[in-house]
Amino acid sequence: MFEDGIYRAWGPREAGPNALEICCTESRDGFDWRLAHSCTVRTPGTSNGEGFGVFKDPNAPTAERYKAVYCAEPPREQ
Repeated sequence: MFEDGIYRAWGPREAGPNALEICCTESRDGFDWRLAHSCTVRTPGTSNGEGFGVFKDPNAPTAERYKAVYCAEPPREQ
């Protein structure tokens, strides 16, 4: 996404069994990127982050404007 002169991209990467690290990278020119934020999310039942997507909620407060969704299967025992 491009907003306020900054490109932003999000993506998941494995952070151990049953966990994903969600990373936000930023760039001013689309070539040089830096890791701006990351957080670890427990993901019982999956670890690959397939189907991950980010969207902007125009009605949310500034601190909550970006939302993420991802597909996950419940643990087999459930």
